[in-house]
Amino acid sequence: MRARWSVPSGPHVSRIRGAAARSHAAPGRADAGRVVPTRVPMAPPGLRVRPVGHGELDLVLEWADSEGWSPGRADAGTFWATDPGGFIIAELEGGPVGAISAVRYGAEYGVIGLHIVRAPDRGRGIGHSLWLHAMARLAGRTISIDGREDQAHRYAQWGFVPAHGLVRHGARAADLAGGDAIATRPARDIPMPRLQALDRCCFPAPRAAFLRRWIGPPHRALVAEHDGAAVGFGVIRPCHDAHRVGPLVARDARTARGLLR
Repeated sequence: MRARWSVPSGPHVSRIRGAAARSHAAPGRADAGRVVPTRVPMAPPGLRVRPVGHGELDLVLEWADSEGWSPGRADAGTFWATDPGGFIIAELEGGPVGAISAVRYGAEYGVIGLHIVRAPDRGRGIGHSLWLHAMARLAGRTISIDGREDQAHRYAQWGFVPAHGLVRHGARAADLAGGDAIATRPARDIPMPRLQALDRCCFPAPRAAFLRRWIGPPHRALVAEHDGAAVGFGVIRPCHDAHRVGPLVARDARTARGLLR
């Protein structure tokens, strides 16, 4: 089972939605000392780790798709606009061999993901070197990762604590038809401060640059309204194997179902 894990930075841990551990028993900052995992291979001589260039991000997302992660077709432009320096690539002998993302949101939060090493180059310390660069880039922030529960001991070595579980559901569009109609309008017609207020119900940091791209084509983004107030917000985007929904925020189940349908 997959779950989301966070390494807290002082009192900001309380802003992680559904955080399971808030006792501050773990080290308080992402740049604090860590118990580094043992038996990690030394990175091969000549390994170069650097920021990803704009044209290289599509290659990293192709790797992610080959791993079965199915990123969105427009994800590259959206995340690049959010934090152009948030993507890191490893090169060996003049060619790319791995990558990771360390995207900053606001001044206090960051997310690590897209941690990939090409299959022929695994087990050589490349992934660990990428990880160190990502953690250094987000030092001093609350950091989140998506991970596997059977790897909890590894995340704990870096100060990560469980935040909440992740459950993914799938359905055919035809199976979602029907139900109560609700009043909606395109999210782009809503002032950004109102949209951000809805988004903060599910995300612990401001991300206006991200939202501006996320609600645009080819994504479809709707806001649900009741008596002139925004009461829900949802986005669906095309991915390589299906369409994915997220975020989906609503004040009640009826509103959520109406947005989903």
